Amino acid sequence: VGCSTCRPDYRKKLIKYLTEYQEELCDLCVRRTASNPLRVLDCKNPGCRAVLVNAPKPAEYLCDECDAHFREVQGLLEALAIPFSVKPFLVRGLDYYTSIVFEVSGPSLGAQDTVAGGGRYDTLIEELGGPDLGASGFSIGLERLLLGLAGSEIPDPIPPLGSLYLVTVSPEAFRSNFVLLSTLRREGFSAIMDYQGRSMKAQMREANRRGVDYVLIRGEDEMANGGVKLKNMKNGEERFVLEEEVSEKLKD
Repeated sequence: VGCSTCRPDYRKKLIKYLTEYQEELCDLCVRRTASNPLRVLDCKNPGCRAVLVNAPKPAEYLCDECDAHFREVQGLLEALAIPFSVKPFLVRGLDYYTSIVFEVSGPSLGAQDTVAGGGRYDTLIEELGGPDLGASGFSIGLERLLLGLAGSEIPDPIPPLGSLYLVTVSPEAFRSNFVLLSTLRREGFSAIMDYQGRSMKAQMREANRRGVDYVLIRGEDEMANGGVKLKNMKNGEERFVLEEEVSEKLKD
């Protein structure tokens, strides 16, 4: 859905397009054309949906930063083998969303298949009087979630294992660490990583502050050799471990 840099240009293009089809829009969308045109994209009226088929799409007007973020999110979903589709007019109902919004659907739920939804709120905290701090969030429909799980085989709870911090030394290692993080969490490890691009020293301080059992370090050398450096935070012992052996070594 863009940001304060790219959204104004898209807003102008959308208003111009919608103005040409006022007679085909519902009364609410006619009023929203000038005041809040992005909400028109969320209208479920069949006539309005027909008008929107050829409307300008938010993704076509993204600034370089928003475009790079959008591509990175798609790349991470692909790396995790999570199926997804891009809905060009998905805006959801909250005006303070920025950059990206999403919905999670359950294929067994029929037409009303949205189980969860959310997005980024990069300006919300500051608008409420707080610091300039990015944020993201989501909501889940509990009843739809339970309906979607009906008949599914739910695995037994996994007993908690050790706590880990994945240190990313180079930008190239971020995606590999992100995938490994997901794998380790599914196996029962309490695993976290840095998303702010902090230095290795700062990440190690954070790991120490959190009192984790192990730190997994992935830099250029580890990337080249297909693994991570595993550091025991209790005794300081370090060793190189191939990525496919990480879980096994941690459980030893």
